[in-house]
Amino acid sequence: MPTSSVGPGGNNTQCECIPSGFRALGTAIQPVAANVPLRVLYPGVEFDLNNEYQIPATFVPNQRGMYSITASVAFNPNNLNVTSSLTLQILVNNVLRATDNESFVPGIGTSNLAVTTIVELQAGDRVEVFFQSSNAGRIFPSSPFASMATHFEAGRLPS
Repeated sequence: MPTSSVGPGGNNTQCECIPSGFRALGTAIQPVAANVPLRVLYPGVEFDLNNEYQIPATFVPNQRGMYSITASVAFNPNNLNVTSSLTLQILVNNVLRATDNESFVPGIGTSNLAVTTIVELQAGDRVEVFFQSSNAGRIFPSSPFASMATHFEAGRLPS
């Protein structure tokens, strides 16, 4: 159903918008090799309003618009006594759109990385999440005890 709104300059605009959004969770431990980009898997779909999330890891919007996208992982290196450089990235059509760089420091516990961005997407764009660590380790699944730490979500903003 079209909606009417007032745009910049007071112009009326018509929007043939269909609600769009999803949230997916990591559901298993994902091994991470040192210095090798890993496409993060999020096979546990909590919701998908417009059937746009392709399990296990890709969001493909059906309509053009501005989208808010968030991805996160919970990670530990295999050797908890060394510092690790960590990178979490959101890619659109294999082009980097957002990144978070952090370090795992011995003694701090599990590293929780998160990256959020707002981007304009076209229908059919492919949005994926990649993670890399300087040391081998593992990404932990989401759980009520881990604050749902490994998740990927997006929602279309009114535009």
